[in-house]
Amino acid sequence: PAVELITVPAVAGRLLRFPGEALHAVPRPTDLWMLPFVSGAPKFDPAEEWGRSVVLFNTWEEPPLDIPLDVHPHMGEEKGVYCNDMELWESVPIPGTTNRNDPPHHTRTKAAKIYLLGDRIRRDCADRSVRLYANEEELRHGLSSAKDISRLWLSGPPPAP
Repeated sequence: PAVELITVPAVAGRLLRFPGEALHAVPRPTDLWMLPFVSGAPKFDPAEEWGRSVVLFNTWEEPPLDIPLDVHPHMGEEKGVYCNDMELWESVPIPGTTNRNDPPHHTRTKAAKIYLLGDRIRRDCADRSVRLYANEEELRHGLSSAKDISRLWLSGPPPAP
């Protein structure tokens, strides 16, 4: 079966909101999933160029009950950290087809080795990675674009010729 992949590059002022049970990742380098073999963690210097800060927070339509609010004594005193009220957030469409049965725009496929984080229970899979296939041009664009949001489909191995 096909698996939907949506890529959303980090752009100043952009917030990505998605269901928490959705598989999510930040491959680095961006073409990590397309490399033939990866051993160990690469070193990226200088930190100013390769460093990254990812801020995660939960939002709810209906907040969960009976969870104590952890209030930090200095909360709200930070300078220069702002977030618009949720009422001001704008939803944007995700380009690409929502039909997993649409034929790819190009026939050239590329294997992608997707690394899964967390323990076996969290991954819901014994393997630490899965191999899926996608249209090579769409996958490369989706993983390397500095600003474009993209949608493409990953699937099992292509049929033998």
